[in-house]
Amino acid sequence: MKKLLFSSLAMAVVSTGFCYTKGDLSVDSNQKTWSKDGISVTARLEQKEYSIQEPINLEIIITNNSNADIFVILSNPLKQFKFTMLNKEQNKSVSLMPFGKQLENQEFFRRIVKKIESKKNYTEKIDMKSLFDMSLSGEYSISFEGSYLNNSKEKFINFKIEDINFSIKKEDERQKK
Repeated sequence: MKKLLFSSLAMAVVSTGFCYTKGDLSVDSNQKTWSKDGISVTARLEQKEYSIQEPINLEIIITNNSNADIFVILSNPLKQFKFTMLNKEQNKSVSLMPFGKQLENQEFFRRIVKKIESKKNYTEKIDMKSLFDMSLSGEYSISFEGSYLNNSKEKFINFKIEDINFSIKKEDERQKK
């Protein structure tokens, strides 16, 4: 059954390609949400300010409030989502850590088709520091793109969340506040 589902999915991707859509974007202090046709994708950080030693966990929640099931393809975080990490003070992209480079260059990590039933959600938590070199204090921004497969498995619906901002401070800078 799993092989058949994956084969059908691969054929659907080859035959129909991707469908780019615009969705509504709402913003809260530590999170941003994209939504369209009953599907929402929320990205949030646990806080707005981190010390250099703290992990920076990005939580991505895909919520299906539609009346039909949807599907996501789970893979390594750099294959599943296209991340852009920006050091805002230097106005340049942040380079990958060795682990991030290893994941980026990995041909095949895992590829699992995950069904998100109607009125359910799926949550993934990603430690961004394990992927990107954020060893300098400063202001940063995370943006990413991803996709899900509609119920008929005929086309991917792409979403994009931009500019989730946060700062990294040295321990002595944080204690001054």
